[in-house]
Amino acid sequence: SILAAIGGVIEEHLVAIGFIAAPGAGLKADPRASGTVAPRGAVCERCGSFEMRMIEGCMTCADCGHSRCA
Repeated sequence: SILAAIGGVIEEHLVAIGFIAAPGAGLKADPRASGTVAPRGAVCERCGSFEMRMIEGCMTCADCGHSRCA
């Protein structure tokens, strides 16, 4: 299929640049792998983190301190 051909080309490229060690490496599911939770909430305009919190009535970034009220 076309999808398999595209995947094969991408895999060859990743091996060639050293991103993966060998053909097939990293493509199989790891039974011990755990899912990750996507960040939720507003993004900070200054630093890009998802740590915006309502502090004293103003949305304030917990990482860099940027406030939308200032």
